[in-house]
Amino acid sequence: RQRYLDKQPGEDYSDSPEEIYTVRELESLLQAALQKLPENSRRAFELSRFGQLTYQQIATEMSVSPKTVEAYISKALGLLREDLKDYLPMLILLYPGFFQ
Repeated sequence: RQRYLDKQPGEDYSDSPEEIYTVRELESLLQAALQKLPENSRRAFELSRFGQLTYQQIATEMSVSPKTVEAYISKALGLLREDLKDYLPMLILLYPGFFQ
């Protein structure tokens, strides 16, 4: 764990087989948690975080208001934080800004 804490965000975490395994495990846990989200929350969250769309762009894409998008993403963040609470420090290091 300390080896991860010593790295700067965005640095390569694949220095050893153990680190590669850990990163893959975390990615797998994140994907599983995303699949558990309600469809609208998951879609809005993925468009925001992976597609880097604004709330307005997501609202247009999903045919809802920006406030609804905000509610979807807020719900997704809450559920993800709860589901992944034991792994959040590591996930935040790997994905800065992802859980904000």
